[in-house]
Amino acid sequence: MYMRLLCSIGILFVVLTGMSLPAQAQENRPPATWEGADTTVQGVYFEREELNAGLPEQGVADELRTPQAALEYFIRAARQEHFAAAGYALNLNLLPLEQQAERAPELARRLYYILQQHTLIDWDKLPDRPDGQIDDLSVEPPEIVGQPRRSIRLGSINLDGRFVPVRVQRIKVGDNRPVWVFSANTVENIPQLYEQYGPGILTEHIPPWLQENNSSNVALWEWLALLILMTISGGIGWFIHQTLQRAFHHSPNFWLRGVTDTLATPLAVLIGLLWLYGSVRMLLQLTGPVTRSFDFVVLLLVIIANTWLVMRFIKFASDYVAESYVQREININQDRAREWSTYLFVLRRVLIFGALLLGMTVVLNYVGVFERLELSFLASAGLLSVIFGVAAQRVLGDLVASMQIGLTQPVRVGDYVIFEGEWGMVERITFTYLTIRTWDERRVVVPLQYFMSKPVQNLTKTSTQLIKPIHLYLDYQTDVEQIRRKFHELVKEDEDWDGVWSEVYVTEIQAETLEIRALCSARDPLTAWYLRFRLSEKLMAFVRELDAGAYLPQQRLLIRQDGQYRQDGVAQ
Repeated sequence: MYMRLLCSIGILFVVLTGMSLPAQAQENRPPATWEGADTTVQGVYFEREELNAGLPEQGVADELRTPQAALEYFIRAARQEHFAAAGYALNLNLLPLEQQAERAPELARRLYYILQQHTLIDWDKLPDRPDGQIDDLSVEPPEIVGQPRRSIRLGSINLDGRFVPVRVQRIKVGDNRPVWVFSANTVENIPQLYEQYGPGILTEHIPPWLQENNSSNVALWEWLALLILMTISGGIGWFIHQTLQRAFHHSPNFWLRGVTDTLATPLAVLIGLLWLYGSVRMLLQLTGPVTRSFDFVVLLLVIIANTWLVMRFIKFASDYVAESYVQREININQDRAREWSTYLFVLRRVLIFGALLLGMTVVLNYVGVFERLELSFLASAGLLSVIFGVAAQRVLGDLVASMQIGLTQPVRVGDYVIFEGEWGMVERITFTYLTIRTWDERRVVVPLQYFMSKPVQNLTKTSTQLIKPIHLYLDYQTDVEQIRRKFHELVKEDEDWDGVWSEVYVTEIQAETLEIRALCSARDPLTAWYLRFRLSEKLMAFVRELDAGAYLPQQRLLIRQDGQYRQDGVAQ
């Protein structure tokens, strides 16, 4: 008996103290903001002296008991074009009483249109409790979970650079049951939002049979209008491209010709996309599902087209510098021209890579990849770093090698090199490889990391002049001085000789012959190469005819009386 009495007292104490919990919790909650001077906060609602007093009495309180029910009521009534009934879900207290009944249907119609343009209602996270409480622990911010609410922000809409919130709030009038309605501030912003996002010029003139929605809740006319405008946009881009091609393709002005050859295509694509976006916004103002998909795709393509245009402009600007400066320097100082050409090649590649990387970053950020992967990225940052490092090792290594070549310049564009037996000119330096054009017009493509790790002969590192040797193997009795005079004569007669090197030396005495080396020089390696071949032919013809070829290599036999002979000092 005593135990029952104690339990009853405990239960009574809990009930009495529990009745005061909402007020205490309300005191600990931050003060809510509300428009109007007659606001007194009691409990988890906003108390008003009146709500929509200018509207006729209609029993819709049960339809507005929860946030989800209120929005369902508004959407259902507006979809059936009962906009006067939908107006009861709006807080019209900021309007004069005599205007509420007249303006409520129009404001409801406009708000319904705006909600179709912007997806603000997340039905999965919208509470269906009178107190607006959320019990889902996955909802953020977590501090609102399990807490009654009197105001719920559905989202925000950009209005001339500022974001206007769209809210529903719980309001209690006198002893009546609290109801959820769109806030007065939201209703006040409906005219401005509708003016910016309302229907376009053509929308109000669409035939009724085209305005019927299909299974995807998208009207047929929207798809037809998009198709027509996309076709017109493509035609505008094609017209701009063809106009630029015909007008400036053969222009003597480098800038005009460059716009045609380099920038015409991305510029035409960008203008066509911008026209499409502007025309749809101005003429159509499509409904929510189509608008979201259209904006996403077109703006994504605009970002890509801008990146493409910037990359092409970098190429165009570098070509202009190469044509106006480097080509002029070739006639004055070929060594300096090759140096600047290498700088230009590497700088262009680095800038293009930077523009591409920036464009990819903007695209990924626009798509929202970073936001969706933020948690998993932080959780596995170490693993992703290893994977990225392994995957990008060659690419980053080649990029660093490209920058190293540009800064240290072991080879430059236009240098003649000998690399692993291949003789040719460095024709191109890119992010990942280097191209050597050989004397027989082949192209040797060498990865930059591999090229930088191997020895290479740079024939024009300090000067374009090159000395080429001609080797002759003649008999011991050869008159070297006579050959020297003839060589000097032949060199002076050749127009490719630069007048610097013309020497003849005996460089080695072998068992049967002398090695005679004739040296000649020319202004560049390719000229020296051909000069050497011509002088070799002429000098060999002179030796062959000199004293009937008496100085050509010979073998001597020594015959003895005993019938034996010796050849090269060996008894046979």
